[in-house]
Amino acid sequence: MKLFIHSRRAEVSERLYFVLFELLIIAVVAGIIANKMNTVRNDQVFEKKFFPRDLVLVLNNAMAAPGVLLYAYGRQSPSFANFSTSFDNQYVSVSGAQYPYAADSGVKVRSDAAVIDHAKSIALVRSGSALRVATQGVINPLRLQCGPHQAIDGKITLDAGRGWSALIASQGQPAGDQGIVTSFAVESETMRQLAAAVYGHDISRYSTTRDIQLDSPITLDERIKKIDAAVVSLHASTEPKIRAFVNVRGAAKDASIQLACELVNAMTDAFPATYRGASIIPIDDTVLAQDDARRVLVRGKPGVFLEIGDMNDPAAPLLNGTRALGDALHGALSGAQVAP
Repeated sequence: MKLFIHSRRAEVSERLYFVLFELLIIAVVAGIIANKMNTVRNDQVFEKKFFPRDLVLVLNNAMAAPGVLLYAYGRQSPSFANFSTSFDNQYVSVSGAQYPYAADSGVKVRSDAAVIDHAKSIALVRSGSALRVATQGVINPLRLQCGPHQAIDGKITLDAGRGWSALIASQGQPAGDQGIVTSFAVESETMRQLAAAVYGHDISRYSTTRDIQLDSPITLDERIKKIDAAVVSLHASTEPKIRAFVNVRGAAKDASIQLACELVNAMTDAFPATYRGASIIPIDDTVLAQDDARRVLVRGKPGVFLEIGDMNDPAAPLLNGTRALGDALHGALSGAQVAP
C-alpha cells in the first residue's frame, strides 16, 4: 500500500512537472510572438518594405509616361506619414528599407530635400527628361524644360497686339481691330493694359509698338518697323491655355524658343491652377497671310507671339490679375535680356 501511494505521488509529481514545463514553453512562445508583433507594429516592417517597392513602381511608370505628369503619392495610405523617404543613387529609401529604380531610363530624379521626413504625401512631377519630387508649395505640372539661358542684347519690344480707337471709329475712319470682344472685356484694351504693366517695371529695358497710355490703332507694317532687338506680341484667346508661336526661319529660332519657354514657365509658375495646357508652336513666316498678326515674328530677331487667354473667364489672371501677370512676364523678360 505504501509502495502504491509513493508510486502514485511520483507519477503526479512527474505529470505536474511536464504540465509546468509545457506552460513555461507556452509562455515563452507567447512572449516571443507578442514581442514580434510589437516589433512589427512599432517598426512597421511590412510597410517599410512595401512603400519603396510601390514607389519604384510609380517612378518607373512616370518615367515611361509621355508629356507632363503630376502624381500625388502617399494620400492613399495614412501611415505613409510615419516614415522618412529619400531618393539617391538610383534607390528609393523608406526609413532604411531600400529598393532600386530604373537606372537606364535617362530620367533624373531630383528631390527638394535629401530626406523627406514624415510628409503626408509627396508630389512626383514628370516633365521632359526630368522627374522632380516635392513636398511643399504648389506644383506646376505644365513647367517646360528650357535650354541654356540666352541673353538678348538690346530692348525687348512689347507688341500689345491690335489697337482700337472709338474716337476714330466715330469719325468713320479705320479704327484698328478690337480683337476678341466678350461681355467681360475687349482684347485690344486688355493687351494694352498688360503691356503697360510690364513696361512700367523698367522703361529703359522695354519699347512698345503702340501707345500704351491710350488704346490706339496701328498697322501691322508699322508695328514690325518698331521692333527693337526682340519682340513679344501679346494676345488673348478664349481658352485657359497658353500658346507661344515662334518663327522657325532664320538664326533667331533657338533664342525664340528659349524665350518662349521662359515666358510660358513664368506664367504657369505664377498661376499653376489657371491653365489647362501650354505649348510652343513653330511657324514658317513664308506661309503667313499679309494680314496675319504673327508676321511680327520677323526673321533675325528673337520673337514670341503669346496667346495668354482667357477672355471668357472674369476670374482669369488676364482679366482679374493684370498686375500679377505683368510681374510674371517681366520676371522672365528681365532675366532674358541685357539692356543696351
